Amino acid sequence: MFRFVVEEIPESGVEFSGELDAAWAAPYLGPQFSLAQDSITLFVKLSRAGASVAVVGHWEGKMTAVCSRCAEPFPYEFRQQFSHLFVKESSKPKVPKDIKEPEELDVTFFTGPVIDVEPLVGEELAIAFPAIPRCSDDCRGLCQRCGKNWNEGPCNCAPDVVDFRWEALKHIKIQGEQDANP
Repeated sequence: MFRFVVEEIPESGVEFSGELDAAWAAPYLGPQFSLAQDSITLFVKLSRAGASVAVVGHWEGKMTAVCSRCAEPFPYEFRQQFSHLFVKESSKPKVPKDIKEPEELDVTFFTGPVIDVEPLVGEELAIAFPAIPRCSDDCRGLCQRCGKNWNEGPCNCAPDVVDFRWEALKHIKIQGEQDANP
């Protein structure tokens, strides 16, 4: 899908974009993300300098994510940029002139006349998303006893249920601690 013959890439570069289908993207996404009705658009530019090829691109799109705190689905929009340099093993690395910050490029060495950008695209997709998505920064989560979503209001569980096995720790005095009850 993303294979290019290096010698056929003009030094002025080649650009492509397109929507990725859910079947292609699914192995790169965690189970907390779904592309059922949403889409991911990929924009990529390949530039060549000798036997080196720079790949600069970005993802954008929306999908459905499941909040790691309240377990509710929520819309997740993203835009993530990436850049990479493919260098032929037997050549001296060159960076195309249109790359503004070459020191930020990750490097992959390749052999043969073809570069396969698909593993890079998949890897960049996988790292573009948070491992622990949250619907909002102030999500209150679920009650650990009854499972009620605290974003919808409080539950009826007793608030300070203390395990009696830990009760003895209340009576431990630490040296230098001031007695709170004189």
